[in-house]
Amino acid sequence: MENKKNKLPKWLIIVIASVLLFYVGLIGFFVYIGTSEFETYTIKEKGNIVEVDKGKLSVDKTFLEGEYIEDKSSSENDKYVVFGYLKNNSDKKYYSVRVGIKLYDKNNTVLDVIYATITELEAKETWKFVVTYEGQYAKDVATYKIVSIDPWSYYD
Repeated sequence: MENKKNKLPKWLIIVIASVLLFYVGLIGFFVYIGTSEFETYTIKEKGNIVEVDKGKLSVDKTFLEGEYIEDKSSSENDKYVVFGYLKNNSDKKYYSVRVGIKLYDKNNTVLDVIYATITELEAKETWKFVVTYEGQYAKDVATYKIVSIDPWSYYD
């Protein structure tokens, strides 16, 4: 005769198996994104040029400008705008590129990181990007720096 005390109920076995499969899938997902097109690009600065992807994408800091715009009605509507030009130096069209700008106050404290994104940056094309930081601390922006240029992928 079977001893029913040591046998687990079927529903508990199903729950345990489901949890195990979930975690195996989660681990597989993280392994996948670690080896897929989600690549981190290291910025290289060469004089006034900031570039990534072996020079295929670049921003000339000479033309990178920031401007504070005050709203007389409310400081919550104040803005700090940074604009510049991203150049695709390659012979391929990028699907998407994101430029990140870090904003600092006079004490070199980070206020925020703001982003501009373009889809379909053509080969040899230059894109004028504009990023805006809004709110009562916009007046505190003293400096800014390009911290990322992240291409998603390009068309062959």
